[in-house]
Amino acid sequence: MCLQRQQCNACRRYLPDHCFFSDALCWACKNKKNRPAIHTALDETAIEVEIPTCESDVDFTSFIERNGDVILEQIEHIRQLHGFILAGVTTDTTFTRDIEGHFSRIPVYFHVLPQTVV
Repeated sequence: MCLQRQQCNACRRYLPDHCFFSDALCWACKNKKNRPAIHTALDETAIEVEIPTCESDVDFTSFIERNGDVILEQIEHIRQLHGFILAGVTTDTTFTRDIEGHFSRIPVYFHVLPQTVV
């Protein structure tokens, strides 16, 4: 019976159709994905917020313009909880180059040192 149900690609559970946000992702995994990941080490808390990209994000400028309000809301919300925070940005991307039909893909990682936000 369970194997006849749809399977979530993230958690791999077999669930009824009404439990799915999209064809491959259940509501629980979607909600979990949108929540910040909180890591605690040495009495300090690090909160990781993942902001997904879309096809119109062809460069960092368009990504920041599209998500600027979301980024500022996240920073302000966390700042209100803690009084002040260190906010940093880490991002990764893949540069692709086409040379006469041969594609070269290079993964790239960027990191901005944390800045104090009061």
